[in-house]
Amino acid sequence: EFVLQTVLERRLGPQAARGLSIRYAKLSQLTQEVKLLLSLVAHDQCDLADAQTAFQNAVTSIPDVGLMIGDLLPTENLDFFEVRSALDKLNQLAPLEKPFLIRAMLAAATPVSASKMTESAADLLRGVCAAIDAPIPEAVSATYAVLH
Repeated sequence: EFVLQTVLERRLGPQAARGLSIRYAKLSQLTQEVKLLLSLVAHDQCDLADAQTAFQNAVTSIPDVGLMIGDLLPTENLDFFEVRSALDKLNQLAPLEKPFLIRAMLAAATPVSASKMTESAADLLRGVCAAIDAPIPEAVSATYAVLH
């Protein structure tokens, strides 16, 4: 819901279709925002152990950001306003840095016990990609093809 509201506002709000300036050159400048989004995706897993493993997979895929395995935020810390703020900041990230975030989110979205991500994880990644103006990865599109 957090992500969907941000996407709708960005596409239909008064600032729709206006270009944004790039304020962040590196993903490492947005460590807290990355931690929040990776935690959000990781908690899509069935239980806490799987969420921790998913977060670990994501963190190891982007070592330059400086996150540690123990940085997984508890679900009660995943606040609507903080997620929205994180998406706003990540939208101002340099376009060539966004694929690193998406790759880490893909690593967190693939369940430990399966080779493909769930439909809810695919929906979340699609929403995040729309919110930060990043291309949707083929793995997300493939999830829908397999499910339907």
